[in-house]
Order: sequence, then C-alpha cells, then structure tokens
Amino acid sequence: MDTISKLKNLSLSSKVSVSLEVPDEDYVLHIDSQPVKEYGASAKVAASSSNKTVCVYRRNDLILQKSYGNFDKVIVDVKFIKNDWNLLYAASKDGRIRGFDLRCKEDAVVSFDSDEINQLITCFDIDCSGRLICAGTDKLNDPDEEDTVHLIFWDARKPQILGAYSDGHDDDITQVKFHPENKDILASGSTDGLVNIFNVSEASEDDALQMTLNTESSVAEIDWTGDKSDRLYCLTHTESLLVWESNEWDCIRKIQDIREETKKYSINYAITLVQVDGHQTLVAGTDRGNFHLFSLDDDKLDHLTGLELGHSDIVRCAKYDSEDQSLLTGGEDSLLCLWDHSVKSATETTRSKKLRKSTSVKTRPYSGRPSKR
Repeated sequence: MDTISKLKNLSLSSKVSVSLEVPDEDYVLHIDSQPVKEYGASAKVAASSSNKTVCVYRRNDLILQKSYGNFDKVIVDVKFIKNDWNLLYAASKDGRIRGFDLRCKEDAVVSFDSDEINQLITCFDIDCSGRLICAGTDKLNDPDEEDTVHLIFWDARKPQILGAYSDGHDDDITQVKFHPENKDILASGSTDGLVNIFNVSEASEDDALQMTLNTESSVAEIDWTGDKSDRLYCLTHTESLLVWESNEWDCIRKIQDIREETKKYSINYAITLVQVDGHQTLVAGTDRGNFHLFSLDDDKLDHLTGLELGHSDIVRCAKYDSEDQSLLTGGEDSLLCLWDHSVKSATETTRSKKLRKSTSVKTRPYSGRPSKR
C-alpha cells in the first residue's frame, strides 16, 4: 500500500491536554518533533501553549517528559535543531529565544535577546548547520519610534546580535524559513504581502536579496517543499495557496481561496502543507475541530480523507512524519493528538482532562482563519 493510500486509513491513536490547570483553556500554538527514523519509539515532540509553556512528550504515546516555563509573553514557535536533535529552541514575544538541552535538568542553557533593536519577535528559524539563528519582528506602530521591521541574526554560539536586515519588509514579519539543505538561503514572509528570498552569505542586505514575490495578500505561512526542497509554498491570511519553483521563481500552483475549492467539506481555514512521498498535501480544518487532507495536483485539491473525534475546536498546527506516516495535531481545545495506523482505540489512549471552555476567539487578519501568532 502506498503512502497516499495509507493516509486514508489514519485514525486517532493518542491525545493529551497541554493545560496546566489554569482557569481558561490553553491553545496548542506550535509543535515540532524529533524524527522517528532516528529516534524510533523514544522520539520526542515539543508543543507550545498559550499559557507560555513548552511541554515535551514522548511521541508514540504522548506521555509528558519535561516542561519549560518562565516565558513572559506568548511563545511564537518551537524548533528542534537538525544537527543535534536534543537541543530545543523556543522564541517568545518577550524578545528572547531560549535554548534547552533535553539531556539536562536545568532550564534554558542558552538565551538570545533582541534588546538592542527593541522590537517584539514574531517568528524564528535556525539554519541546517545549527549555527545561524534568524528572527523576524513586528512593526512598532509607535509615533515616537521608527516603524522599521527587522530580520535579526545571531551566531548560535554567542548571545550577541550579529546584524540585521531592515529594508525587505514594511509590516510585521510572520515567517522566516531557512532552506533545509542550503544554510545560506533564507525566505521571509510578511503581512505586507511580500515573500523575500535572501542569500545570507552576501556582505550586505542589498546583495543578499535575491528575489521578491508578491502574494497580493498577507503571508501566514511559508516553507520549502518538493523532493529536493526546490519549491516554496505560501499560505495567506485570505486562505490562498501559492507554490513557486526556485529556479526561475515561476508560480506553478495557485489556488485563490481554498475554502471555495473545498466547500463540499465545510473547510474554514488551511492549517499547513505537508510533504508525503513527493506529494504536496494540504491539511485544512473546520471550526468544530474536524480536519481533512487534500492532495495538491496541478491547480486542484483532491480529497484524501477526513479526520474527526480528536479535536473539538480549531486546529492550529500539524506535523507529519514520513517514517511511520503519522500526523500530530494541536488545537484551541488544548489537545495534542497523534494520528497513525495503530489499532488502539481512542477511548483506551485518551489522557485529556475536561477543561472550562475559553470564551475568547482569535482570528487572523482579513479572514476567519485562526491566528498562529
């Protein structure tokens, strides 16, 4: 059975609440995972919550292993380091990026801050060598301060800022993504609608900027895709999907509104795009917590399967592992769910607690899509 066929047979294996017993329900905002190919049953998954906490679970059964707090503001992303999967980094809007070593008992082992620039961090990434860190910032909107937004760089071995780019965007930077194989190539996206491609080995920002792509919307998510990571995709806040190939930067896929294309399944928002055996697969959800997988062929979306009974509210994030063809999802119901091909029943493996439902609703600008920021 090929992988695409196996996707149709995914079922809920485990789910766990990330809540730490606070009065209101906590959202799962971001997830990342160690690769099952390298770590097998001991692979860990990290999930950030809106209660300013990062929790680390064993992936195959979602049993809590560690938790990290002491963040002053909401966490904007969590990432394992590809050249040392025991290192976990988390960035928050307090202007700091903290690094944790899962082998150590202490809290953060390294910290980077943006105090010199005095702007809130909105996103970050680390290059494939684990040596260079980049973070995007918001727009201050302060009449007494310059409205410049920045891409800030640090050497992962030193806490001091290496430098910053300031000319590429003129509104909040929502995503930065290093190329998974070429440490010098960086893509950035912003609510100004632009996606910029940089070669960070160049001496100046002007020389570094290789290409600017205009989405004509507000950028929600970008990432590299394709068998050779030779394509870049973008999901926007108005629920459009674009894919460019990186040779000439031609747009080879464009879906103006994924809600219109998938209205048969009552889709309200896109969650992410995952790579499955060379196929680009869109994960998209409903406001009630159900979500669906669609194969992106040419300029149309082909329905693969729908998954339900895991979440009861908006799904914020998803992470696919090609080794065991499993999918992790996190949502506004505070649940982290694992979907795989095991025969365990959801009733047997559920360890979530009932929480009082939050009355707050977060939406993305320009649409009803949930905000990941």
